Amino acid sequence: MRIIICCMLLLLVSCEKKEIKQDSGFSEEDLRVETAKDIEMLYSDSAVVRVKLTAPLSQRHLDRAKPKEVFPESIHVSFYDQNGKNTSWLTSKYAERLTREKKVIARDSVVLFNSKNEKLFTEELIWDELKKQIYTDRFVIIKRPGGEEIYSMGIVANEDFSEYELTSVEGDWRIDDIIQNIDQ
Repeated sequence: MRIIICCMLLLLVSCEKKEIKQDSGFSEEDLRVETAKDIEMLYSDSAVVRVKLTAPLSQRHLDRAKPKEVFPESIHVSFYDQNGKNTSWLTSKYAERLTREKKVIARDSVVLFNSKNEKLFTEELIWDELKKQIYTDRFVIIKRPGGEEIYSMGIVANEDFSEYELTSVEGDWRIDDIIQNIDQ
C-alpha cells in the first residue's frame, strides 16, 4: 500500500502544467490582411463593363471599422462608355480603395488620360465611385495636343475626364481655341 501511495505522490509532484506556444510565423496584423497578386476587378452597369482596375499586388485590410484595399506597387484603371469604348485611363504608383466610402485615392506619379489626348499629371487624385467624379486640391498639369499646358491647384472632372473644372488656373492657350469654345 505504501508503494501505491508513494507512486501517486511522485505522479502528482512530477505533473506540471506546461503551455505549448505555437508560432505560426504570422503577426496579428498579417492575419487581418488578404494579399492577392495580378488582380483584375471589373465594375459593370446593366451587364456592361464600365471600369476595369488592374494591379500587380492587392492587400485587403479586413479592419471592421475602416476596411480598405491597398495597391502598393501600382494601379491601372480603364473607364468605358455605355458602348464599351475605352474613354480614359488612370495610372499611379500607389493607391488605396476605401471600401465603405467607395473612393480610390491614387498617389505618386498619377497620370490621367482621356480620349481627346489630354493628359493630367498630379501627385494625388481621388476617384469617387458613387459620384462618378475625379478630383484633387493638389497641383495639376494638363498637357493638351498642340503643346498647350495648363497649371492649376485643383480639378473636378467627370469619370471619363471629358469635362473638367479647374481652380487657380495658369498656362498658355491659343486664342483661336478659346474663341472656338465660346462660340460652341
